[in-house]
Amino acid sequence: MHVRGAAEDAAALRLLLAQPGWAVWNAPRPLHGEVRWAGPFRRGACYAAGPAARFATRNADLGAATLELVDEARLLELLDERLAADGYSRAELADCGMSVREACVQYGLPRTGVVDVRASLAAAALARHCRSGTP
Repeated sequence: MHVRGAAEDAAALRLLLAQPGWAVWNAPRPLHGEVRWAGPFRRGACYAAGPAARFATRNADLGAATLELVDEARLLELLDERLAADGYSRAELADCGMSVREACVQYGLPRTGVVDVRASLAAAALARHCRSGTP
């Protein structure tokens, strides 16, 4: 499978993630899976998909990111989880002049589409932004 662009990428991932128990991984090196392809660069351009029970450990050992297709509601859940882990809330973003979009960028989250579920932000970056007072 070769994926040419973001729309094709999202469509391919929807099909693959619809398979019960399947996951999709991304890395800079070839991965294990029943389906493998080169696609848009995220953590790398190598992708693989297959049953998570069979391939998750092997791909994690290769440093692969597990990908998830998200909508706006799920994206906000992921952002809230990451903010809470760093001791912040979405309400505090407005207090320091940071938009939800900016926080998503800081945490490596897109507005919608495909997200690296292990993406994270160093709390210091958000704290620096809040202390600087810049929007």
